[in-house]
Amino acid sequence: MVGRFWESRFKSQALLDEAGLLTTMAYVGLDPVRAGIASCPEESQFTSIYERIRELRSPTELTPPTQVRRCP
Repeated sequence: MVGRFWESRFKSQALLDEAGLLTTMAYVGLDPVRAGIASCPEESQFTSIYERIRELRSPTELTPPTQVRRCP
């Protein structure tokens, strides 16, 4: 592809197997922590990792965001 968006720092990477997908999901899920927006994934409310952690902790009941926080 060509154009401003596809030039220089933006790259396309094929995810060829489940390991590649999981690695990418972890990388993206930890972006708020790396950026200093959240101190741990449990605090990054607008990510899919936040939702997955929430469901693992309480699959049958909805937990308000204030109760999900369990950072070290």
